[in-house]
Amino acid sequence: MARKHTNQVIRCQYYQWRLSDRNGVFQADGRGNKPDAGRHSLGTRDYETAIAKLRILDERVAAKLGRIRPELMRQAYTHELTLDEGVSRYFEHIGRPRVAKGAGASTVKRYRPVFKKALEFFKRQGITTWDQVTAARLTDYLAWLDGEQYAYGTEYFEGTVLKQALKYLVESKSLPNECRIVLHLDRPSGTDTYCYTDEEVAAMIHHCREIATLDWLGDAIVGLSHTGMRISELSQLTWSAIDMERKLVVIKDESRRSHIQGRTLRTNKGRRDRRFPIHPTLYEMLLRHSKKGIFGRVFKAAKGGALHDGNLRKIFVEQVLAPLAGRFPTPPGEIGFANGRLHSFRHYFCSWCANRSVPEQAVMDWLGHRDSAMVRHYYHLHDPQAQQQMLKLGTIPGLDVT
Repeated sequence: MARKHTNQVIRCQYYQWRLSDRNGVFQADGRGNKPDAGRHSLGTRDYETAIAKLRILDERVAAKLGRIRPELMRQAYTHELTLDEGVSRYFEHIGRPRVAKGAGASTVKRYRPVFKKALEFFKRQGITTWDQVTAARLTDYLAWLDGEQYAYGTEYFEGTVLKQALKYLVESKSLPNECRIVLHLDRPSGTDTYCYTDEEVAAMIHHCREIATLDWLGDAIVGLSHTGMRISELSQLTWSAIDMERKLVVIKDESRRSHIQGRTLRTNKGRRDRRFPIHPTLYEMLLRHSKKGIFGRVFKAAKGGALHDGNLRKIFVEQVLAPLAGRFPTPPGEIGFANGRLHSFRHYFCSWCANRSVPEQAVMDWLGHRDSAMVRHYYHLHDPQAQQQMLKLGTIPGLDVT
């Protein structure tokens, strides 16, 4: 790998160096300078990393030989930062207190698999330190993800997280400025998450109502499809957040509170309170369960336990999607009803709002989004609605269509 770049002469700020390699590891030969700058191993097989290290070496030798004063040297790391140590420092950074703008526990949990997978890949490539993670090496990792058939959104997310980590390590002086990388990643502009139709949602709710042991799941589907809430939000929803008199749901973000005895703090994405009106269908369902003095969680699992994505997803796929798949067949090679999941109800709710001309700002408030682009990410127009909108155009005046 190194040999194709050998015998290359590099002129740095203070000295001229000739690159060579020894067993594939780059060497920098500065013995042709006056005074003699010596010969040094750059400790890497990667060309881009070698160039970055060479510029640091050039400055260090200049200070050693008295060409510049040591105190005028640019900040550089004192030792090579291993992959594991760099990840540890980054997680310590994002895990800082929320008052200092640290990330939430769910974000930290989501990032851990990203680094586990990336570090395993880098180590297989012989990369052991963060200064070796260049734009080219990061691109190699993204190409590997693509070859493993990871979704485009996953590739974008993981690449962005790794870039954020490198940026922090440079800004915190754990890595020299030469380790900054420039790599533009195209943000996903669409989604391949299936969005249910009205008929499909109605069929799923009826299916659950007809089976006594699935009535609790029918309640959850009503909640998800009539609010656009995430399953994590629905599972944490308590009766204290329900104002039956005003027909309003108020989900308070508790991230700024120190603690609440007896339970964990509820946090909303964006760390803001959310409120939205209760749809009449959802209100009727809540009315069946509400009673004076009721408290605790609104939506519960089959035996009264807490809902969570794990237990709900499996039951939903096996006992709702599978039995109805024949009624709503998915064409081979396409995304259809069988590919739907719990998050598809969030898409459905947003689509429902779009098809009924609910203003975007209202949908943003209900879903808890700051950016209207994120709302448009969830907007869909199914064929029947799209056809209705197209018919509104009429025909071009004066055009004979016969």
